[in-house]
Amino acid sequence: MRILVTGATGYIGAVVAAVLAERGHAVVGTARSAAAEAELVALGHEAVRADLHDPETLARAAATCDATIHAAATQDEEMGPVEQAAVHAMLAALAGTGKAFVYTSGVWIYGSAPPGGLLDEEDLFCANCGTGLAISDLRQPTMQVQAE
Repeated sequence: MRILVTGATGYIGAVVAAVLAERGHAVVGTARSAAAEAELVALGHEAVRADLHDPETLARAAATCDATIHAAATQDEEMGPVEQAAVHAMLAALAGTGKAFVYTSGVWIYGSAPPGGLLDEEDLFCANCGTGLAISDLRQPTMQVQAE
């Protein structure tokens, strides 16, 4: 399978890309710069120029692959709206194709733990954790694409 991995040079995406390649998949990694592009190629992956701040570049890249794994994040003050626009663009590009879309999120979806407490997968997602993005804003469109 030819699989797009956003954030393929990042902490999570790089590991995902490496495991996919080890299992015989062709990895297409997104790159915002020539340095990232060269890093991906050196690892044996295909590189495609795309940026979370330019959702159409992600949509075009997703449309050319058999599956998409979204593991990128801006980690800046615009993360919520940028993430929402990027995910919606990729989902729109995949709508009706039957192609898989895997959305990886971060621990920020849980919000802050209570003082002295811990959070785990049994805890509910917070509605809006200061990112400007409600998880429900992404969950419904993602489930809709899966059903098509």
